[in-house]
Amino acid sequence: MPYTGNTLLAIINGDNWDDVESFAKGKPLRMDKMRSKILKAAGKFDSEEVDKLGRLFKTLGTLAKRGVDVLDLTDNIIDNGTDYIIIDMGMT
Repeated sequence: MPYTGNTLLAIINGDNWDDVESFAKGKPLRMDKMRSKILKAAGKFDSEEVDKLGRLFKTLGTLAKRGVDVLDLTDNIIDNGTDYIIIDMGMT
């Protein structure tokens, strides 16, 4: 995952302070000044990345509605090339 937890939250919030749950309701991820700046700095400013993030945010929003904190998941997100995947190794 090329983004830290804080950076991921900044992408979610964008310029309009969107929340992740709005993406679970089908709100599309739209580029704004904040998001564009972060994606350009990460070298990920393209439509493929925006689509991947949109799908990730929809999943994160669904989990947030069930009480899972987005920041609890940032270390568990991997990039498989076409999607960001949330993994859970569990606790022993």
